Amino acid sequence: MVQNLSLSQNFEIKPSHQHEKLFDLLHLLAILACSLSSLIPGYKVALVCLIIMLRLIANRRWHHNSFQLRFTHFSGWEMAFGHNDYRKVKILDTTVVTPFVIFLHFQAQNQPASALLVMKDSLSKDDFRRLIVRLKLSGHEQNR
Repeated sequence: MVQNLSLSQNFEIKPSHQHEKLFDLLHLLAILACSLSSLIPGYKVALVCLIIMLRLIANRRWHHNSFQLRFTHFSGWEMAFGHNDYRKVKILDTTVVTPFVIFLHFQAQNQPASALLVMKDSLSKDDFRRLIVRLKLSGHEQNR
């Protein structure tokens, strides 16, 4: 069996359609909860409008969120937010890897820790598998 230990691996993490559908479902449940509550009708309308407005704002930001994640044996993990300006990041030990989703916890230089939800459809099947393997080989994962 031949191992592919290339010097660099690039992963383009795109917005997930599964995550967007889950997000839509949660917003619909929030609208339903507001509608069924015993609040004054004016408050119900205001809350429903607020939920719809927040969803529309999130939807605008949603489709512009793509990340580039790169692993090299020389530099380790690097991430580009939007453009090709890669910044070195440290993958934290609290990263959780499952066959369906990766909860990627990372810390960029001089920044607080951040989290990125990588759903299975955010990458191609091969890239998702490669990312899981690379995270496991670099020792930054917890199976749950």
